[in-house]
Amino acid sequence: MHFKAAVDCAAHIVNPLDEHGVPSDQGRVIAILAATDYLVYQTLNLGIMQSGSIALPISQRNSPEAVVNLLRRTDCHNVMVGGGSAVHSLLDEAKAYLARDAPGYLLNIIQVPSAAKLYPHLGTMADSANSPQDYPLPTNVDDLTALRCYIHSSGTTSLPKPIPITEKQLRYANKVPGNPLSAAMAMPPFHLMGVFIHITTPLQNGNPILLWDVVRDGEPAPVATPDTTMQAMRRFGATSVLAAPAFLVAWSRDKEAIGYMKMMDHVVTGGGPLPKEIGDELVHNGVNIVQTHGGTEIFSGTEVKLIHRAPEEWEWLEFAEHYPTRWEERDNGLFELQILESKEFHPSIYNVDTPDGPAYATNDLFMRHPTKPTLYKMVGRQDDQVTLATGEKVNPAPIELAISESPLVSVAVLLGRAKNQVAILVQPAPEYQVDPNSPSDVAAFRKLLWPHVENVNARSAGFAKIFKETIILADPTKPFARTPKGSVQRKRTEELYAAEIKETYAAIEQAKGGEDGAFPEAWTAAALEAWILSVVEELVQRSIDPSKDLFDQGADSLTATFLRLRCNNAMQRFPDLSVSSKARLLDADVVFTHPTISSLVQYLISIVSSDNTSIVDAKNDHVQNMENLVQKYIADLPNGLAMSPPKALNDLQNEEAGVVHKDSILITGTTGALGSALLKQVIGSSRFERVWALNRPGPPGNSGMQRQQASFSDKGLDLSLLRHEKVRMIDVDASADHLGLSSSDYEEISNSVTIIVHNAWRLDFNLALKSFEPQIKGTRNLIDLALSSPNASSLRFVFTSSIGVFPSWTDVSHLAPEEPINDPQTSVGIGYGESKYILEHAESQTGLTTTSIRIGQLSGSSNGSWATTGWFPILLKSSVALGCLPDSPGTVSWIPVDAAATAVLDAATAARPEKVFHIYHPRPMPWKAILEAAANALAMSEDGKTLPLVPFSEWQARLEVSRPDNFDKIPGVKLLPFYRGMATGDAANRQLAAEVCGQREAFGVVRMATDKMRRVSPTLDRLNAISVKDVQHWIEHWRSVGFLP
Repeated sequence: MHFKAAVDCAAHIVNPLDEHGVPSDQGRVIAILAATDYLVYQTLNLGIMQSGSIALPISQRNSPEAVVNLLRRTDCHNVMVGGGSAVHSLLDEAKAYLARDAPGYLLNIIQVPSAAKLYPHLGTMADSANSPQDYPLPTNVDDLTALRCYIHSSGTTSLPKPIPITEKQLRYANKVPGNPLSAAMAMPPFHLMGVFIHITTPLQNGNPILLWDVVRDGEPAPVATPDTTMQAMRRFGATSVLAAPAFLVAWSRDKEAIGYMKMMDHVVTGGGPLPKEIGDELVHNGVNIVQTHGGTEIFSGTEVKLIHRAPEEWEWLEFAEHYPTRWEERDNGLFELQILESKEFHPSIYNVDTPDGPAYATNDLFMRHPTKPTLYKMVGRQDDQVTLATGEKVNPAPIELAISESPLVSVAVLLGRAKNQVAILVQPAPEYQVDPNSPSDVAAFRKLLWPHVENVNARSAGFAKIFKETIILADPTKPFARTPKGSVQRKRTEELYAAEIKETYAAIEQAKGGEDGAFPEAWTAAALEAWILSVVEELVQRSIDPSKDLFDQGADSLTATFLRLRCNNAMQRFPDLSVSSKARLLDADVVFTHPTISSLVQYLISIVSSDNTSIVDAKNDHVQNMENLVQKYIADLPNGLAMSPPKALNDLQNEEAGVVHKDSILITGTTGALGSALLKQVIGSSRFERVWALNRPGPPGNSGMQRQQASFSDKGLDLSLLRHEKVRMIDVDASADHLGLSSSDYEEISNSVTIIVHNAWRLDFNLALKSFEPQIKGTRNLIDLALSSPNASSLRFVFTSSIGVFPSWTDVSHLAPEEPINDPQTSVGIGYGESKYILEHAESQTGLTTTSIRIGQLSGSSNGSWATTGWFPILLKSSVALGCLPDSPGTVSWIPVDAAATAVLDAATAARPEKVFHIYHPRPMPWKAILEAAANALAMSEDGKTLPLVPFSEWQARLEVSRPDNFDKIPGVKLLPFYRGMATGDAANRQLAAEVCGQREAFGVVRMATDKMRRVSPTLDRLNAISVKDVQHWIEHWRSVGFLP
């Protein structure tokens, strides 16, 4: 009865009864801003609710702005205040904020009563002997929809928000799975779990709860620490505890603490990630760890008892059957938790409509257990995902946690949104703090931390790897912004360090900022090779053969960027002027054009030893290299099919007679835009009874199916199609024998396949031909698979080639014909186009029925989806910042990607196959019309201004002089060489007569004939020209993903 009397006392204080024994003012909001003990705090909380008022507990760690925001959003004018000077200072600052922004907003301050006032038996006050008059229950006590209190969110990404809590939600406490018999809790009293465990659980279930010492007058509020919590648990015999992960980390270092936890029923943790090695160690020592999940809007529904979960699966969560969960599939095979309404529970807020009814979408991402479908593991938040400029998505939580496990690091924040690579902002541990403005100190810390970073990189995807240059050290005088729970506020912390982040990325892009002293001992071939080898092996974290292509050994464009960066720095800092003065000659694509360490060494030696830096025309060498590769991969082809007809006559007759023919199709490269569209259409077509989708292996934990799901999700395609029984997703290494397939898979495909669509190819215009040899070898392995098939004589082998095979097409007055290319010089230009020529030429020698489909520029699909990494979306985004759009004479013949996919399948199943088809829009549109539609669509933003069209040369000039570090707003700076090439084509077109120029493709792009393709593809033949609505859809999509303003 002591607690009831204390609650009645609190109710009398906040809302006195009138002469009729009726509360004077029910329904008003009363805030608690106090630093006091848990017993007093929760007595006030419940007393406010008892009085018919609405409680608003506020963390004293909030900013004045946050406090004011909470008061105004709940229309709260009454604040209970108590505790030390910090609380009163916070109140004074909040009042000053109010006086400035809302001068008419008045506050009534109520002093928090002492423990002696509420609990007379604990005090010594003479006038406290009599118990207060019973306080009546609220008149709406049985109304389950009645609002009882507000609990504010943590404010991790924005200002804290007040979340309404109803009577029904408070009564949900007796439904919480596995309520403990005797528990301690080290959570703040203003937190949802504070109200939940301190108040509703003991009142409804009769479970005793351990609280900390009561504050007596003049004493400071007690602070729950790992030591004080463990002491209290042992003193009172607690059988369960709910504590933050930091407490478990501290207890894991104390043998006596581990010994006590072994005897407890449950050690429950949540609110943040517990390091895996700590959890594993505790479980190994017999501690029953339980991860919980919850939120202010959704409470918690995780099971405490072991039902399907084994003790060692402590990272996995199991949700109670009565808790109304819904799992929405997201990228990379992950699921977002959504909470529906049920008879027992409803979320505080609904923010999404689902097929199962309104729900609260948590933004929390989970992985489903591979063998126990009721278990889930949280891996991060959807709104925390870092989306790189490449479109790759990085989940920051695992990387941040892994980096923070180093004793050198206090906390870390992953960066990289809209950048080409990630970076990590590190707050060193107190004993390792250094001056972030001292290059030598920063280099020393990076070197010390580097072995730990390498271990983290080994477990991360290639695009998520951290480089030394991307480790940013925090300033000890600028602590990270944090929430009342102690979590890092990512957005505000990034804003706090905006200058340092910008400087780091600018240094990378401009080839500055490498490690001090990082240059070879001498500028000789031996010394350079040793030094470059050590750099590359550090970057890719594996042994490297100097004579082999780096891109075959794990290097990628990011590796090339940092290798060039280090070479540039080495040249600049080399003590010999003959070397340092030549650093300016290092081309941006130097690693791509010299893809082996040996060739890169020779190049670095040559630019220093010779003053002749002019580029030698090597066209004949290119042709010879192309012909050598053709011969290398067709020399040992079997010739048994050389005289086979393209297709059996009875098959053609059957098709022409309308006989239904079922095909089994193999498609390579299905995770890109065209591949995903192909896969979607094949799955949906009754013509295909079996589909094999072959893709390269991804990083650990990111299978082909996960990447395919991510691609479908990003492009707005139906994910359920991927669960169709006729689909088989297989990760393969195309360059390995038998494509890296098992014997059974290889035999099954060989015996059944009737159509092969080879769509997988490396899309990188920077690479030299040599770097595409693995793709060429993989194609030969795919040809061998086709030749081994009993269906080989009738099998269709389709290769998606490219308009890129025509870089040297000079007869611009004629359309490029739908015929094989006889002169290899036509394809000399870039490695990508040269490699496509080799495949076209090699396939024609196989004896198989082969078709090369040359595809022009693909645009967004009919739903508007178009990757933000393409040159056109980058051009538009840059134009917004530059204040103009580039005009150019001529037309464009872009094909919607879903229409292109349909045309590919039309060609693959055509009754009479051709050697070559072209997919190119038969109804070109003027470039100017596209750009005018884009200008109007962009003007639909807030300012409503329409960007003017200027000559392409003027637009390019503005791009050339734009700030090189302004990549976020002007990403076109990265594609300057590409746009310079467009400018050259634009200038050539402008020299032609207007009527001639209007019939040419813009920028000098070759036009391709499509007569053969249009005969077999009604889709292409009847395709409508690009419309204003199409352009609007593209821009709407880019806005929806945050790419355009």
